[in-house]
Amino acid sequence: MSIIKKKIAIELKYKTKALIQNVNNEEYVLNQQGAHDTGRYDVLKDFQRVEHMIENGVVDKGYVIFLTNDPSYYQPPNSYRNTVDKDFRIHFGQKVNGELSWADNTGEGTKRKRKSY
Repeated sequence: MSIIKKKIAIELKYKTKALIQNVNNEEYVLNQQGAHDTGRYDVLKDFQRVEHMIENGVVDKGYVIFLTNDPSYYQPPNSYRNTVDKDFRIHFGQKVNGELSWADNTGEGTKRKRKSY
């Protein structure tokens, strides 16, 4: 019997909206994490990291798993007006490719450690 060894990269991102829920007498408490603009950026950065690992032969396959109970991530926005993270939107049906960047009016605190790519 031969064993096939594969290298697999897995990135896991978990972003929550405030929730207190009791299920079978066990209380679940999720914090409000907010900062959706940087959260979206970070999810896409994980995708980029895994893609580069595959392209460079570091791993054979890769997966990004994003868990959230916050509809701000997966529902389309009502409007893109005044959004600094338009390029980083990841809602259902959204296609993301090419060069991504922050809007010109993005604050330096938001962009710190999160440059365009």
